[in-house]
Amino acid sequence: MTGRVGRWRSLLPGHGAGWLALVAVAGCSMDRTSLGGARLAASWVNETKEKTTVSLPAEAIWCARLHLLQVTAVSGDTGIGLAFHPGDSALSGAYQVHEGEKLPTSGRTVSAAGRWFTETLIRGYQADSGGAVLREEKPGVSLQFTFRMRSAIGTGPIEVIGRTSVPVDSSGTSCPIDSLGSVPPAGPR
Repeated sequence: MTGRVGRWRSLLPGHGAGWLALVAVAGCSMDRTSLGGARLAASWVNETKEKTTVSLPAEAIWCARLHLLQVTAVSGDTGIGLAFHPGDSALSGAYQVHEGEKLPTSGRTVSAAGRWFTETLIRGYQADSGGAVLREEKPGVSLQFTFRMRSAIGTGPIEVIGRTSVPVDSSGTSCPIDSLGSVPPAGPR
């Protein structure tokens, strides 16, 4: 499980454009069974006004040493990942999207990325505004989110809404890695 989770570490700010490359890789070979059968439901309308609704196996990991809650939902080529940064606050509460190179030092923020297959290609998206509400519930968390997400290939932004209730693995054995090397730019080889 550690290898799968580490791939989603790219959701954290501070890794530049590398987040997208790793989110793209993460979904290629992962059909996961989440703890307790939890699912994340999400929907969006694409640039051509077609609505998509998905229900994906979800898992959540609390990493105490990074003070981070990571929620991922992946099936085949479709995946959504969220990284909650509670700052010095309690985990439950409202979170605003953080987009930037540095981890926030205070306040509740969330970073999010997604990827899915369209008629012609796999698209990657990153949240640039919006937010989430997270509630601690034994033995896990429930959350709702609405994000405006921009495409990595320059097409118009979309709005993604979703929700889940998922158990949290707080054992520390699945905690994402603390550092990640940069991803080299794509180009001729």
